[in-house]
Amino acid sequence: MLRRWTDVEIEFLERNYESMKTTDIARKLARSEQAVTRRANKNGLTKNITWTEDEDVYLAYFVYENDTDIGEAAIFLNRSRNAVKSRLVSLRKRDDSVGYIRRKWTEEEDEFLRQNYKIMSNKSLGESLRRTSAAIDYRKRFLKLKPSRAVSIHRNRIIDMAAKGYYRTEIAKELDINVIALNGFLAKNNIYCEKKPMRERDLSKFKMEATKIAERKLRC
Repeated sequence: MLRRWTDVEIEFLERNYESMKTTDIARKLARSEQAVTRRANKNGLTKNITWTEDEDVYLAYFVYENDTDIGEAAIFLNRSRNAVKSRLVSLRKRDDSVGYIRRKWTEEEDEFLRQNYKIMSNKSLGESLRRTSAAIDYRKRFLKLKPSRAVSIHRNRIIDMAAKGYYRTEIAKELDINVIALNGFLAKNNIYCEKKPMRERDLSKFKMEATKIAERKLRC
């Protein structure tokens, strides 16, 4: 007689099917590989479907910043809820900074964004709604709110900072605007602004990587 699957076993399977070998799962649950595979198929679990870097970034960004239901991420990525849950488990094993689902966005918050996104920066919107700038940025994209005017409202400061020799990335960071949108604004308005030299960008990247490695060692 076949042994019934318990809720604990099913939860373990859903959390680990994508990231663990079937043989290891079978050994852990004291079941045959065939039994594990059958149950995985029944629950709609899949293995070895490659996740792109963009999908991983989106998913980590989504759960940490978007504060909403995981089903929304599943629909956006065209994957099952179980596949998304499994991938999150895998990402958290690699990076413990990957967060968890937080509070949902309300209709009132969405309406506030629609009314003010053209005249307020992400930082100001975040302070008003008690959310992070990244969360605001994602929600605006989700609501398909075009950010064009968010750059143009800083026109005078952009011109002034560019004239003083600030790099594009520095201006974007200081004004809390998207650097790609800034590049488009500069080109459209024929405003000259230097890009950070490649050597300095490489050095900054090296410093960031060195800091990450040092932090990992401290956690070990």
